[in-house]
Amino acid sequence: MEEATMTKEVPTQSAEKFIADVRRKTRRKFSSEEKIRIVLEGMKREMGGVPKAVEIVVAFG
Repeated sequence: MEEATMTKEVPTQSAEKFIADVRRKTRRKFSSEEKIRIVLEGMKREMGGVPKAVEIVVAFG
């Protein structure tokens, strides 16, 4: 009598979909300030230094 309620059907999904779902739910979220900092660091590396205009914006931002 209780066998029907004890066996619960678990929806099956592929391993790839499961991993993608876990990665999507645990993905790191960056604030706007962090995104700007990351972009400026990338520009700094590409240019070999920081332009004065960027230094001023960062200093007063």
